[in-house]
Amino acid sequence: MLVKQKRKSPPIKFPYKEGDKVRDFTFIAFDKFNNYGNKFSFWKCLCGNIKSIRDAEIRRGRTKNCGCKINSKLKQHNDAGQSLDGGRHYLYKTWDGIKQRCYNPNSTRYSFYGGLGVVLCEEWKTDYPTFKQWVLDNLGERPSKHSLDRIDNNGNYEPGNLKWSTYSEQNFNRGH
Repeated sequence: MLVKQKRKSPPIKFPYKEGDKVRDFTFIAFDKFNNYGNKFSFWKCLCGNIKSIRDAEIRRGRTKNCGCKINSKLKQHNDAGQSLDGGRHYLYKTWDGIKQRCYNPNSTRYSFYGGLGVVLCEEWKTDYPTFKQWVLDNLGERPSKHSLDRIDNNGNYEPGNLKWSTYSEQNFNRGH
């Protein structure tokens, strides 16, 4: 009769040792194996955050940082432009929509804006916080059922050519 031998689990191999650097991370220590046998380790990001990450994600290059760089890119565009509930400020969507209409030939409205030479003020083109601040300082908060409109329909999105208008007012202001 054959006796079934108990299989030994393979020894834990640590491809990294304390202090090893991979992208924006520094290896700290082994964390755990999950129920599927995936190995997790603690890594310290350049920003100081410590995160438990599956080793395969580090090896394959799928995890490059803890998310801090992504958050800083959002912050650059979003300013402290968070709404009270943590979402993006409504003016960010307005600013992004203007950019799409003026500069993205694939936008459905491009032919009525960028295709006709309408542009966004050079300073605002890459600086959402400045755009947001100008609108709030000069036009105030958006009134109910209003959106941003150009005063001179043939003009650009620039200081002195913007106002809050209702949908019906905007329809009346269309180029003829």
